[in-house]
Amino acid sequence: MALRIIADSLTNAAEALLAFHQAGLDTRIDTGESKEDAAGWVVAQALGVGEVTSEGVVLALGPRLLPQPPMMVFDGSGLTPLVALVREVLSRSPARLALLTTGHPAKALSTMGGYALDGGLPVSLTERGRPASGPPPDPYLPSRLAEGGLRVWTLSWSELQRGPEATAAQFLAASAAEAQVIVADAADSRDLDLLAHVALGSPFPVMPAGTAGLAAAWARALARRVVRVGPPRLADALAPGTVASVLDAEGLPDPQRLRRLLPGHRPVLSLCGSVRPSALEQATHAAGSDGPLVLDASALLFDESPEDQLPRAWHDVLGHAQGRMATGRDVVLTSARSAEDRDRVLAWGRAAGLPETAIRERLCRALGRVVRHLTERTAPAGLILTGGETAAAVWQAMDWRQGFLEGAAEVGLPILRPRPGDLRVLIRAGGAGRAPDLGRAIDLLRRLDGLERHQGPMHARPSPRSDLPPG
Repeated sequence: MALRIIADSLTNAAEALLAFHQAGLDTRIDTGESKEDAAGWVVAQALGVGEVTSEGVVLALGPRLLPQPPMMVFDGSGLTPLVALVREVLSRSPARLALLTTGHPAKALSTMGGYALDGGLPVSLTERGRPASGPPPDPYLPSRLAEGGLRVWTLSWSELQRGPEATAAQFLAASAAEAQVIVADAADSRDLDLLAHVALGSPFPVMPAGTAGLAAAWARALARRVVRVGPPRLADALAPGTVASVLDAEGLPDPQRLRRLLPGHRPVLSLCGSVRPSALEQATHAAGSDGPLVLDASALLFDESPEDQLPRAWHDVLGHAQGRMATGRDVVLTSARSAEDRDRVLAWGRAAGLPETAIRERLCRALGRVVRHLTERTAPAGLILTGGETAAAVWQAMDWRQGFLEGAAEVGLPILRPRPGDLRVLIRAGGAGRAPDLGRAIDLLRRLDGLERHQGPMHARPSPRSDLPPG
């Protein structure tokens, strides 16, 4: 069995894969078209924002048909590319029916009455659901999909509560009516588990489309059905005598136990490309008395340096960053002091005739080159990337083609390695977390680096799953 996940960002690809990794399935991320045989792998292909055109063509997929229904993973609060992605991927898949829900209990996202909700409010009314530019999307999913030319069947929460048989009957009715998308209500994990169970048992292929919450339910349903040889968890990779002192019962690093380990001497580099208030608050809190180093985005508009070079206005900032890292101090970089600073840069760009998307893409590419510049000149213990577009740009600048999950910093925060033994990369969504969270993530990477340098490299090795029932 192989399952391909098509995600709208590297952040969502990594979060979805984490669920399958924890279910004991081999996982990896591809940031380009992979030529390797994916048999037996759960592979997430991360698409960049620019790879979905206004006509809905997913460029990263190329012209080929998909051999089996993939899973689509998107941010339940960011619905802008949703219709184009569903229509395009469904047309290339052997599945003729997609199951779509925005439910993600861990993020307070749900679908009720066909509406995409964030904390009980339509996503268009919340900060997470508000797009960077343009009007907010219509939170009523059936009308958005119908306007995109898709035939829709709605599955209400009351029908879902009638149980698996009634839910399966709804799938059959939708297929008989030649619907292309089932929009299903989901308020909690039990609803998602029921939808995954029914869809996987359907007599016809169903393409799941939803958040990482649906991906987690899909992974749980698969784990009950199949026996797999999975990748190592963090516990498998550590020396036997140290596992109990680091991890809790769920295989996640326990903060209390982790503090008993001495942190490594190598610094951590953190790059915050998001300008959401929570992301900037965490950057300021983590930087402490040193303060975050700000890469002024306006330099990209007024600096005369070639675009493939870093702006001269950033050279002093990069010099300070390199100097701090040379003395073992962690460095936190941001691309703005506030959302207002970013809005001002975008307004200047529009006045100069530059589209907003072009400015954002130029900034992301430049931030990717910053990370490459610093990692080539220093030896960081790890890298923390805040913001999906920023993470994708760094992946491209570093010429990383894949990412292998090593474990999780906490629920929903994956730790990846581009190659076994390479530096650890922790990817975080821009709107996630509270003030101390980034600092805790930095501390975690330093302590894991110290442990590894003491015990030796934590290389990936296959580990059989013997705890899953045959099926």
